[in-house]
Amino acid sequence: KYKLHNTYTNARSWMVIHNIAYQGKYSKERFPVDSYLGLPRRLAGDDLQGEDMHLGPDCINLLAGGIRTADRVLTVSPNYAVEICSAEGGNGLHDILRKRGDELRLAGILNGISDEWNPATDPKIPMNYRLANFDEGKRVCKAALQQELGLDQDPDTCLIGFCGRLCFQKGLTLIMAAVDWMMHGQPNRCQLIIMGKGEPTLAEQVA
Repeated sequence: KYKLHNTYTNARSWMVIHNIAYQGKYSKERFPVDSYLGLPRRLAGDDLQGEDMHLGPDCINLLAGGIRTADRVLTVSPNYAVEICSAEGGNGLHDILRKRGDELRLAGILNGISDEWNPATDPKIPMNYRLANFDEGKRVCKAALQQELGLDQDPDTCLIGFCGRLCFQKGLTLIMAAVDWMMHGQPNRCQLIIMGKGEPTLAEQVA
C-alpha cells in the first residue's frame, strides 16, 4: 500500500519464520482482505493463495504471502531452514520455500541463549549462588519451589520442569505418554511441573 503512493519504494522486507505450523489461513469469502485485513482487494490473488483441506481454493494464507513477497526469508536456525523445505516439515509450504531457497533468498540464523540471567544476583530466588556453592543454592531453590507448589520436599526426587506451548510440536504428547512411568514406574520417582498454554485437549490432560 505504500508503493502505490511512491513511498518506501527502496525499502526491503525480511520474513522471519519461527513456527511453520501457524500460517494464518482464512476464507476469502468470509474474511475479505480489504474489509478484514485493511489491504487492497487486488492483493487477494496468487501471492496470498493458500491450500486447506477444509477451505479448498477459498483460502488465503498470510504466511505463504509473506514468504512469496519478502526480499529475504529467515528461520530461527540453519537446520530449521532445511527442515521446512521438506514435505514432512514444511506443512504444505515446502514447494514455495524450496523455490525461495533456489533463489538464494532463504537462510537460517541460529537463535542464541539469553545469558543475562545470573543466579548470583537474581533477587527473586530464595538463595543466590555461584559456581563455588551452586550445589547448596540449587538445593535450597528446589526445596522452596517444591514447597510453593505443594510437592514433597524430597531432595533426592528428580524435579522436571516444562515451560512452553502445549502442542504436539513441542513434544508434550511424548511427556504425557511417559507421565505414569515417571511418577510410578521406576524406583526413583519424579516430580513434574508443566506451565504453558495451547491446545485445549492437551491442556485438559495436563490439568
